[in-house]
Order: sequence, then structure tokens, then C-alpha cells
Amino acid sequence: MPLRLRLLLDTNILIPLQDSMIVLQPNLANFVRLAGVGGHQLLYHPASADDIRRDENVERRERTLLRLAQYTELERPGACPWNGSNTADNDASDNEFLYALQCDAAHALVTEDRGLHAKARSRGLASRVYTIQTAEDWLRRLHEPAEVRLPSIEDVPL
Repeated sequence: MPLRLRLLLDTNILIPLQDSMIVLQPNLANFVRLAGVGGHQLLYHPASADDIRRDENVERRERTLLRLAQYTELERPGACPWNGSNTADNDASDNEFLYALQCDAAHALVTEDRGLHAKARSRGLASRVYTIQTAEDWLRRLHEPAEVRLPSIEDVPL
């Protein structure tokens, strides 16, 4: 049985997927298509819903929150020990995503946030945090096998 991946989507991935006013990048659309082809689960963290609730654009906030229901909400693995009373909201969300990865609640996190990629490196989780392009490439290699040609080898009958 093939591995079904649990892919956690950062808020900066969810918003373009959910906001019909934003032009969808072709590689993001293909990533979602390939995830469906492979039967992989696209997840959002409750911290993403919290991020979206802080959006000052009320119309966009409501649209995005309503569309989150098409994804599975990740169950929090517990309180993130890296967050304290002085942790800024955005940093707390980033920490929640990375803590979920550390607890193996998801196989990988997909984000375009360079700061989150840097935090993942400092926590030893960089190999599990992908940009849209690298996530799309990964799924393409899994689900769109390419023909391999070896030019130095000739296929001849015996």
C-alpha cells in the first residue's frame, strides 16, 4: 500500500488557495492536484485559523474561514513548549507548525515563509519543510513517473 502523506499547509498557502480574488500560481494548483492523485491529506493547523481571524479585511477573513472546511484540521499535539506569554502571535503560530512536525502530527509543512524555513533549520526540521515548488516536485516524482533513457545502453535481442 502506498504511503499517504499528511501535508500541513501554512497560512500563506491556504489564503491563495481559498481566496478567489487571488490568481492561483500554476505550481500551487498542480501541487493540490498531485496531492489528490496520490490520496495525500492536506491539513491546516488551528493556528492558521487563528491567523486568518486576525485578518483586518473582514470580507476576505470570512471567505477564507468558510472555505477551510474542505481541509482536515490537524489535531494539536499539545501545548507548544516554545511559546510563552511574550511570544508574538505570528511567532507563536510558526512555533505551533514546527512543534506539530516535531511530534510527527504531519509528514511535512508547505510554506513560502522564509522566516519559518529558517526556524525549521534551527530546530533540525528543515528536511520536512518545503516551498510550493519543492513540494510540487516531490509529488511529481512520486506520481508522474518519467521515462528513463540511458544513451550508453543499447537494447538488442540475444
